Amino acid sequence: TGHSLSGAALSLLLVFRTNSAYDRFWEARKKLGSVVDNCRGLARIAPTALPPYAATEFGRMTVAFPYMLRQHLTGNGNLKVKDYTDAKDVLPFFNEFQLKEIESYFSKPFVCLSMMNQILASEQARYPDEREDGALKLLPEREILQQDVNNLVAQTGACERILGCPVPLSYSRHLSRYLTLWSATLPFVLVPMLNWWSVPTIAAVCWSLLSIEEIGHMIEEPFAGLPGDQVQTKRVADVIKRDTVNIYKQQLGIDLENPDYENIMQMDARAVVGEDVSIAT
Repeated sequence: TGHSLSGAALSLLLVFRTNSAYDRFWEARKKLGSVVDNCRGLARIAPTALPPYAATEFGRMTVAFPYMLRQHLTGNGNLKVKDYTDAKDVLPFFNEFQLKEIESYFSKPFVCLSMMNQILASEQARYPDEREDGALKLLPEREILQQDVNNLVAQTGACERILGCPVPLSYSRHLSRYLTLWSATLPFVLVPMLNWWSVPTIAAVCWSLLSIEEIGHMIEEPFAGLPGDQVQTKRVADVIKRDTVNIYKQQLGIDLENPDYENIMQMDARAVVGEDVSIAT
C-alpha cells in the first residue's frame, strides 16, 4: 500500500537523522578524549621540562583550561568565571591578573592556551644555569609541550565546529512533519484490519518512531542539548584537574591549588637542568 511505501521512506529518514546526530555526539566525545590525553601529557612533561615556577604556572593553566572550554562550549562564555557553576573548582588556579585577563575575552579557553604559550616563551621557562647544551637537552620535551598546546587549539576549534554547525533545520522540520502526517494517517490503515487492537498497536508504533526522533534531537547537540552535558564535560574537566594536581604533587611536591610560592622560588634558585628539585628533597 501507499502507507507501507511511505513508511519505508520514513524509516530511511529516521536512520539518516539518527546516524548524523550520533556522529556529532561521538566526534565530540572523541575530541574531549583527546583533550584529556593532551592535558595529561602537558602535566607529565612540564614539571621536568620547565623550572619549578614556570612549571607551576603552566600546570595551573592546564587545570583551568578544560573548565574554560566547558564554559565556552555550553554557551556561557559571556559569564564571568566567578558567576559560572564551576567557579569553586577553577578560581583557585587563577591569580588576580590572570582572572582579569581571562574575563576580558569571550573565548576563554584560547586565552588559557595563549597564557601557556607565553609561559613557554618567557625567560621564566629557562633554568638559571641553562646554556646551549642544556637547552638542546630539553628541546624535545619543550617541543612536545608546544605540540600538545597546538593540539588543544585544534581540538577546541573542532568542538566549536560541532557547536556552531548543527543539523540543518529544514531536514529536522521535514522529518517531523513527515512523521506527524504518517502517524496521523496510520489509524485509517490499521483500524479496518485490527479493530480495537489497533489502539495499542498504533500507540506502540508511534511511541517507537517518535522516541527515535527524540533521541536524535537530544544527541545532536552534545554540549548544550537536553539533558545537558551529553558528553560529560564536567567529568572531563574534573579528571584533568585530579590527574594534573596529583602528578605535580608526585613530581615536584607542589600543591597547584595552594602553591607555596616562597618555597617554589627557592626551588627555582637552586634548579639545575635535568635534576630533581622537588620540595621533598
